[in-house]
Amino acid sequence: MDPSPNRLPRVPMSRRIFLLVGMAVMLVFPAPGHAQPAWSEGDVVRRALARAPDVLAAQASVVRAEAAAAGAGLADNPAIGYQREQLLGDPARAHDVVTLRVPLDLSGRRGARRSLARVDASTVALEAAAVQREAVAAALDAFWEAVAAGRRVQIAERAEATLVEADRVMARREAEGTVSGYERARLAIAAEMARSRAAEVRTRERVARARLGAIVDPSTGAPPAVTGDLATAAPTDRARTVDRALRTRREVREAARTRRLASAATDSAASAWLPVVTVLGGWNAERAGNVDENGFIAGVELELPVFSRGQDVRGESEAAAGAARVRLEGLRARISGEVRIADEQLVAARAELARLEAAVAPHVEALARATTAGYREGERTLLELVDAQAALAEVEERKLDLALEAKRAEVALRIATGELP
Repeated sequence: MDPSPNRLPRVPMSRRIFLLVGMAVMLVFPAPGHAQPAWSEGDVVRRALARAPDVLAAQASVVRAEAAAAGAGLADNPAIGYQREQLLGDPARAHDVVTLRVPLDLSGRRGARRSLARVDASTVALEAAAVQREAVAAALDAFWEAVAAGRRVQIAERAEATLVEADRVMARREAEGTVSGYERARLAIAAEMARSRAAEVRTRERVARARLGAIVDPSTGAPPAVTGDLATAAPTDRARTVDRALRTRREVREAARTRRLASAATDSAASAWLPVVTVLGGWNAERAGNVDENGFIAGVELELPVFSRGQDVRGESEAAAGAARVRLEGLRARISGEVRIADEQLVAARAELARLEAAVAPHVEALARATTAGYREGERTLLELVDAQAALAEVEERKLDLALEAKRAEVALRIATGELP
């Protein structure tokens, strides 16, 4: 019987299996258009500042310190009171008193405490800025290490591809009977070593990306892809760079603010010996039988500064002022040193990279052209090819190391000058 025209044709079992496998692959490996975009340097900085655990903890500490500073040095609240006197033997007689007490602290204690609390908040902000700087430095170090690891994979894969081409040439020579057993063994060893090195650098590259994800955003699932240029810009005049860093670095501004607040606390604490004056007022009502009498209460209380004369806030303010002054001076000296060291490293790495590229460029080009084409045409030996490939890979690795060193120095210089938080 002919199949009904409305019935779908049967799909062979092998084709069904193929379709099921294809659907599973699509579910496990999403389409390229939906892949996670590669992280750039700016992405890494933003993620480090927004998601790094140490940064989040430091920001919470700043909020807590600012809240404490907002409540420090407030005036004492006034107090209202009520009293009633009643004689048990004469319920017709009663005495009601309503009072209001308003303490007036005319000394500098409140101002000193308020300034000291702001000093503490500013110190916490200064420490938070240092935590952010360290988080960004660690994240960028991991980022550029991952970028360099990707370049190392390319170098290793080029070396592996060269030996694969040599294997094809050897296969042709074997057919011609012009290959010795030594050459076959030597090529086999070289090819396996190249494969092993390529596998190793691929693992290192995955580990570098995983380390980056763990530092910047622990919630990241798969290790992120990275993209970046290891090229660096020539540094500007060192003296001007140091001067700019001392003027624009966030930590310097915060440390200068801390010193000003500590000086304000010292000025306020100078009058901390003045006593507190309390103004008392109220209403006095007395009832005796059918007679009601009303009056008022007024008075003044003066604190006697016998034991506490503000010596606590004076000592704390002077200590805070001294610490703030030393911290600012030390920070300026450290930043100057950081700028000079990073600038020196950047200049040296760039100079050595330029020298090496200029020195080996003609030799590398001639070596690559002679060995690859020469071995293919039978003019070069296998040992010459393997040696040339090792030399070319060594040159590329050395150039990559210098480029990474220069990039790290450039990042350190940007952080030292305050360009990066």
